Amino acid sequence: MRQDRAWSEARGVGRGTWNERGRGRRERIRIAGGYLVTAALLAVVLSQVPWAVVASALGGDVPTYDDAARSATAPTTVTAAADEHAQEQTGPGAGGPASAAAQPWRGRLRVEAWDRTFPVTDVSVRDDGALVPPDDVDALGRWDRGARPGDGTGAVVLVVHRDSSAEGRGPFAALGDLPRASTVTLTGTTYELADVTTYAKDRLPAARVFGQEGRERLVIVTCGGSYSTTRGWDSNVVATFVPSAG
Repeated sequence: MRQDRAWSEARGVGRGTWNERGRGRRERIRIAGGYLVTAALLAVVLSQVPWAVVASALGGDVPTYDDAARSATAPTTVTAAADEHAQEQTGPGAGGPASAAAQPWRGRLRVEAWDRTFPVTDVSVRDDGALVPPDDVDALGRWDRGARPGDGTGAVVLVVHRDSSAEGRGPFAALGDLPRASTVTLTGTTYELADVTTYAKDRLPAARVFGQEGRERLVIVTCGGSYSTTRGWDSNVVATFVPSAG
């Protein structure tokens, strides 16, 4: 009898210990589940918040195009380097202002890697020194004081918006992703990509971009770098093409 009682008491103690362990495990599972639900809800909330808002709260710039850029009012421009360099250009090879004004130029740019063709029209440096592309993100502007395709010397300079408030991200936001040796054709003249470089806007090398000396080259300029709603894009992406050997 005593042995049976001892065995029953031992079983009771064991059952109580097991129940306590079970309750502890259930409590840990409940707490862990609460964390998982909270994390899931936070992920859903953050997925609906533009990264620009998060970056702004952290005091940083947005490294790529996003919804904040769609509401930007500042135009995409090339700095006054174009105007400064234009003052040094003379003669027909430089596409002087008289000839450009008398015969406005229009063309089409074919980008083989994208299987797309874009219109090109002449643009001039504004009074404030900015060289502003056409409003349409699918259209490019040719600096009217630069070379024309087929001239043999000088830079054929094209400028284009990376994005706009009306149209969002444009195709030339991917300019820096073009593979080396990609070909483009500008109104009958084919060029191969030689180099893509990003410059801070206040460090854009005027002679390299706008210079009319040396072998003919095609230079396409758009915006890049980091974006801020207060100043826009802080850099220019410059793609340089040389005439194709073929």
